[in-house]
Amino acid sequence: WPRRPSSKNGGRRRPPHPDMEDRQQRSIASEEGLGPQGEAEWVRLRQEIELAGAFWLGFVFSPSPPAVAVLASRTRNLLLLRGRSTRVLAAQSPEDLRSALAWIFEPESAEAGCTWVEAVRLDSPPINDAPPGPWTAAWDHLLLRLNERRDALRRHLKGGLVLAAPPELKPRVREAAPDLWSVRSLVVELQP
Repeated sequence: WPRRPSSKNGGRRRPPHPDMEDRQQRSIASEEGLGPQGEAEWVRLRQEIELAGAFWLGFVFSPSPPAVAVLASRTRNLLLLRGRSTRVLAAQSPEDLRSALAWIFEPESAEAGCTWVEAVRLDSPPINDAPPGPWTAAWDHLLLRLNERRDALRRHLKGGLVLAAPPELKPRVREAAPDLWSVRSLVVELQP
């Protein structure tokens, strides 16, 4: 049977709100933006999440904040299906990143299925022997502190810890936090 028009709006469908439509389009574009290599990396991350029964450590190296946001969103959705939470700290400043250690050790992080720290921002390349820029210095600080507290970290978190950073940071991670790097479960590398 044909549907009868609603008396409220004369049977016309209300157009979607422009902001909602724009958000939906950006979301779809981000999902499609992973590409085949990104989808393969998502499968690896998903398997780690599904198989892990305790603490695990993952690194995501990507120059693309939207791609990292897609992985974080998919992680959150996957864990929600399992009745677990995800905590995400998307650092907006180097100070946010420096304070991430205290945030990681909060009780809410202990119970989360995944604690996700992302700062996919890059400093300008240093000239000669100039000190590192503010984002690189903040990552160095966080990595050194995490490396020092790696055993406490493993005892505290009952789920995963994902650190998402620009690809240029990968050598610094190995140098600044060799013990932390040695206990990693997964390294995801997304191309632009």
